[in-house]
Amino acid sequence: MSALSINDAIAAHHKAWHAVFTAAPGRPLRSAMEASIEALDVLLGTPAGTHQGAKDLLAYLRWWLDEVGPFSSEHGDYPPPYFIVQARVADLAMLLFEPPAGDRPQ
Repeated sequence: MSALSINDAIAAHHKAWHAVFTAAPGRPLRSAMEASIEALDVLLGTPAGTHQGAKDLLAYLRWWLDEVGPFSSEHGDYPPPYFIVQARVADLAMLLFEPPAGDRPQ
């Protein structure tokens, strides 16, 4: 279990995710992608801790799915954590009495 707060874990993943887009091709890009997946694993393993933490996590994971989805579907390759994130979003939405992704306003 992570000792990070949920907001620290969100910030760490956000930083790692954006590093992927600034990394040079080749080994630096592969390293950035690995760091991003590792940060996502930590994020998904971090308890929300509070109602607000759950809301923050839900908002962030929905943002991440929106970012990854179009790129992944365009290239025909969803990263394995994508489906785990979808399940976590569905659970958080249910817990917070929020509409599922398909029913929420854009």
